[in-house]
Amino acid sequence: MIAVGVNGVGGNDLRIFSGRAHPELAKEIADYLGVQLGKIHLNTFPDTETHVQIEESVRGKGYLHHPTNLPRQ
Repeated sequence: MIAVGVNGVGGNDLRIFSGRAHPELAKEIADYLGVQLGKIHLNTFPDTETHVQIEESVRGKGYLHHPTNLPRQ
């Protein structure tokens, strides 16, 4: 998962959050845009479900969630 939140034009309103599938890609995107990755906590339950907790305020921000899961084999 890569989630991007944009509100207005300023770079301070941009948030990028990365899951486990492609953290290197998320870091490259953040570096290219000159922003830091957002703070996020991921937890996997015994049944393989994933709990995602965003650890910073995104209230009032728009966002785009782009799932980047690895393809099923």
